[in-house]
Formats: sequence, structure tokens, C-alpha cells
Amino acid sequence: MKLAEILIVGIGGVGGYFGFKLAQKYSGGEAAKITFVARAATYEVVKEKGLTLLSSEHADRIAHPNKIFRSISETDYADLIIFCVKEYDLDNVCAALKKKVTKDTVLLPLMNGVDIYERIRRVFSHGVIIPACVYVASHIKEKGVIEHQGNPGKIILGKDPNNAHFNPQQIVKLLKDAGIDVEYKEHPFPDIWTKFIFIASFGLVSARYDKSIGQVNEDPVLNKRATLIMREIENIARVKVVELQIYIEINKMLRGN
Repeated sequence: MKLAEILIVGIGGVGGYFGFKLAQKYSGGEAAKITFVARAATYEVVKEKGLTLLSSEHADRIAHPNKIFRSISETDYADLIIFCVKEYDLDNVCAALKKKVTKDTVLLPLMNGVDIYERIRRVFSHGVIIPACVYVASHIKEKGVIEHQGNPGKIILGKDPNNAHFNPQQIVKLLKDAGIDVEYKEHPFPDIWTKFIFIASFGLVSARYDKSIGQVNEDPVLNKRATLIMREIENIARVKVVELQIYIEINKMLRGN
């Protein structure tokens, strides 16, 4: 399948960083068409001036999508839909996309959370959903302006356990050609859980007590709290990953792979 139409829902810290790279690479050519969905003032700024990325990775700091819309309802068909929204917006986004997702649509969520794949799959029994996790230090500096610091952003992705026949390598190539660091793993869920263990432990404690992760690590009481959370999540992860592996193997046998 040729991925020609790419829709990016949400151009905040994550969507803005990766959306910028995709727009800079593809919006001026024929290999792919890039569409953004952005809200209110962000829509106005990006439509008029383009999306700005402040990063040492790019000398040219402005990229323009082929199209930009205020809402999902205005968008056309897309071969690849990249979710870059907050966890609390996921259900509303899925509901808005319900009539636009076909059996051939590829969905790539770049979101935090270990249940993202399951929640999307509950809405869409059809289509391909690529499990993934993302690492990027970027944030909204102002409307239409994303600031990135530190290492280049990275995406870890793998196969849809419900569509073992679909080869994500074409997604990997499309992203890599746009200068995005992508790592393919046959089973990415352990990586998704690993990231969640960190952000739900040290991230939670650091936010609760208004301390840096370094300060939490050095404080015996706070370090213990974060460690106990990590251990609890790890126990859940072990069970969930084992169940998932069984599910994958069953699907392989059913498909004769």
C-alpha cells in the first residue's frame, strides 16, 4: 500500500515536532501529502505563517503542511493517521474519526499510556493500529511554535497484533526518509510499558512534590515512593505482556504463519 495522504491530529509538543519533519520533507513533493488538524489560534497561526520548530536539528525553522483544518470532520480520507493528542482527548478523537477509518487505514498513536492500543482497537475493529511509544523533549513555546531541546526525538513501533500480515516497514521508511529516528521491534509493548513505568513513577512523584527527577532520586523517602510505584506497575506489566504474547502466538497459528 502506498501511503500518500497523512493526517496528523494535534500539533503540540509531540505532533508539532514530528509533524514539522513530515511537512518539511513531503509537503512540497508528490510522495505524500501532509494534513494538520489544529485548534483555534494554533490553526490561524500555522495557516498564515506555517509551523515553527526551534531546534538545533533544523536551520530552516518553518514548514507548511499541504492542508490544515480546525476539526477532524473537515478532513478528507487519509492513508495514515497519526494521533498526537492528550490521553483525555483520545475517546473524542476516535469518535470523530469513526466514519473516516477503513480497513486499509493505518493508525499510529504517538501517546503516553499502556492502554492506548486497546482503547483504539475497541473503537475500530478494522484498520491497522501500530503500537508505539515516543521519546522527545519538545513543548509548545507559543501558538504555532514548538521548541525542542536535547536528543532527537525517537519513535519505537512494531506490528499490530490484530493484523500480523501488515508490514510496518513502509511506515518506518516513510518516517526515516523525513529524518525521524525510528526503531522497529517485532513486539513493542515491553518498550511501551518500560516508558510508562518511568513516567508513572518518578514523573508522578516529581510532579506531586514539585521536585526534579534528580531531587527525587536523591531523597530517600521520595525515591522509595517512586520505586514502590515502579514495582507495582512492573508486576502488572509482566502479566499483561505474557497475555499479549499468547494472543500474538494464537493469531499466528490461526493465520498459518
